[in-house]
Amino acid sequence: MPFDDDCRSRLYTQIITANYIYYPQFWSGSELAKDFVDALLETDPDARLSATDAVKHEWFMGNRSKLKVIIKTRPASDFTTIQRTRSSRSIRSVTRSDHGHRVDPREVDRLASDLQRLAKFQQHSTKHYGFL
Repeated sequence: MPFDDDCRSRLYTQIITANYIYYPQFWSGSELAKDFVDALLETDPDARLSATDAVKHEWFMGNRSKLKVIIKTRPASDFTTIQRTRSSRSIRSVTRSDHGHRVDPREVDRLASDLQRLAKFQQHSTKHYGFL
């Protein structure tokens, strides 16, 4: 997960400000892949990579010539098996998630104050590549 913090308000702040780190133990992607992710997570909508531009990005296009698409037909009975598997995955994911979590108003206040402080420094932000 590119964004990680035990405190929800700090986590949300990291997400909103695109403050993330490529930890070497979790990231094995190339510099070109990092550039692609950076462009997608750009906080400025005008500078952010659009979906149209994303599919034209060098990293995205790089391996297309090596890919071979093989279309296989499947029997209709496979469809019900796939649906059952998806359903059980969905149930497991809901039971593991925080859907029932109520947000503490103090947490919201902390997030708001964090965002106000960060807004002052947003122009000076940089991306971190495994170093703080």
